[in-house]
Amino acid sequence: SIKMIEAKMQFPYAFNLKTSFYKSQDQDGVYFLEIRNKNCSKGDGLLMLLKYLKLNINKTAVIGDWYNDRSLFRTKALKIAVANAVDDIKNMADFITKRTNEEDGTAEFLEMILKAKKS
Repeated sequence: SIKMIEAKMQFPYAFNLKTSFYKSQDQDGVYFLEIRNKNCSKGDGLLMLLKYLKLNINKTAVIGDWYNDRSLFRTKALKIAVANAVDDIKNMADFITKRTNEEDGTAEFLEMILKAKKS
């Protein structure tokens, strides 16, 4: 059960780890367990990559749909949520696609950017 996993992930087992439990929006009885080093996140990874590539965060876009994308959405990048994103992500987004991640919402955004660049 989720409670048993949660109890097992306490000190000392989870020293330096962060765990998150999420209930699926689409599937009844399905839960997600995310385990990672407590000192890392997608946002931290993005910032490290941009520094390595010498790219500007203000010329970067991030696309997300789930709670584990919050750290990306706290950066100064352009924030894109797909149509089926959780409300937390949609509320942080600069733009929300009309299509879901299952309906190529990411492609919708990229096509929009390419079209704008051509005009």
